[in-house]
Amino acid sequence: MLLKALLNAGRITDADVVEWLGQLGIHTAEHTLLLISDGDYPHDKGAPPRERFDVLYQQLLTVCAAPPITGTALLDHLVHFHRVISTACKGLDRLLGGGVGSGQIT
Repeated sequence: MLLKALLNAGRITDADVVEWLGQLGIHTAEHTLLLISDGDYPHDKGAPPRERFDVLYQQLLTVCAAPPITGTALLDHLVHFHRVISTACKGLDRLLGGGVGSGQIT
């Protein structure tokens, strides 16, 4: 997810940190989460304080992280909600084990 899109949507709030990260070539939430979770806080002159990165990290976790799910809940979901959709091509359906599973193409 692009940081600027999340900022425009109000999902994250620190425009200065987003701008600063953009100058470093960091434009996505995923890249930012990897950077911050590795403890690799930028220490360059002019870098925002670490506390602001911590706030951004927490905001990004709420946007990007899927809620925890147990194995039982995942199996239940797959058994009850997974559907196989035909591609309308018999050869391709055979190759795919009956068609394309719901949620496999986004």
